[in-house]
Amino acid sequence: MHQFVPLIEFPFDMPFGSGSNGRTVASMNPGLSYVADTWQLAAEAIVPLNRETGRGVGIRAQVLFFLDDLVPPLFGQPLLSH
Repeated sequence: MHQFVPLIEFPFDMPFGSGSNGRTVASMNPGLSYVADTWQLAAEAIVPLNRETGRGVGIRAQVLFFLDDLVPPLFGQPLLSH
């Protein structure tokens, strides 16, 4: 169970340009992440906090691969040497 990480995000954006009217877009994103040695899997709900964000609840999922752990010889070396 120590590899499961609960998370919650509160992203707030104030877009500008035509059609945005300068209104803040806000959501609450509770989720859970599983962190392994060479990869990470995360899922979170996207809950709108105001009308500008939308009306329905969404979901986001992602898989991350840690390339420096998967292929260590490619990393940890200087890009340019003398």
